[in-house]
Amino acid sequence: MKLLVALALVALLGAFFLPMEFSVDREFWRTLMDVSHLPLFALITAFCFVFTPARLDRFRRCRNAFVAGAILSIAIELLQPFTGRSQSMLDQLYGIGGAAFGAFLLYIWPMRREPRIWFVAGLSVVIFCVAAVGPIWRKHKLLALRSEQFPVLGNFEKPDDFLLWRPNYYSYTGAGRYDWVTNFVTEGTFAMEVDASIGGWPGVDFDAGGQDWSGYQALAFDLYNPGSDFILRMRIDDAGDCNGYGNRFDHELPVSSAWNNISIPMEEILRGPRSRELNLTEIRRVVIFISIADGPRKFFLDNIRLTKGMAP
Repeated sequence: MKLLVALALVALLGAFFLPMEFSVDREFWRTLMDVSHLPLFALITAFCFVFTPARLDRFRRCRNAFVAGAILSIAIELLQPFTGRSQSMLDQLYGIGGAAFGAFLLYIWPMRREPRIWFVAGLSVVIFCVAAVGPIWRKHKLLALRSEQFPVLGNFEKPDDFLLWRPNYYSYTGAGRYDWVTNFVTEGTFAMEVDASIGGWPGVDFDAGGQDWSGYQALAFDLYNPGSDFILRMRIDDAGDCNGYGNRFDHELPVSSAWNNISIPMEEILRGPRSRELNLTEIRRVVIFISIADGPRKFFLDNIRLTKGMAP
């Protein structure tokens, strides 16, 4: 029995070091992977319980199993960067929370026939499920909103609309930041302020999730630049291999002071890669950013959308 549990534990722990990369709906799948630490470390703690000395009372056995689960959670996150995975404090917290929940269930299991234990156990399971399902449900709502408002990619009129975008990470020195603002608006009441003052390639990143752009003639957006002229950069990925510079749409746009109404022809996006055409029926990522040579600076974005004709 212990041998089977040991093999299962080793296999489960080994899965945390497998490289995983998501090219579509990245934030949803990352959130799902993060939250999965809760049930997985509850299970890992149960496996650790099997190896606690039987001579100890149940409280000490559960305590030792929890400590082992918590240590494994921290150790895994510290070691993951050496195997191509990223370290995450949130994953550590989820792992420790899962270990605590697993130890709690192990402790109350012998008392499961008592009515008060049913109530306590039921309440703890509800809290556990809310903690696990809540973040996933919020990300699912964002995906539904993205589909609902298409062909608009961002008008930033709702907090959830704003959350469809995220700071763009290209450097360990930091990343761009963004904020929800009411000035420099061209449509509705709100716009997005991009603070491109940190990191190598700061900006914002939109997970398009495989959108079909083939029926549109242009990608358009409004940008207000409160500073001096600079070069704005754009990257658009499809479902192909977009890791190389020439395998995706990369574009430089001159931006002048004050308002810029930008419109990029879809034909130009189609022919962006050097050796192939971009698959407009499977657009997965849009990045708007600057180089470190053009920063630090701020600019404002609004009404990012696909158009049937060239925007004025």
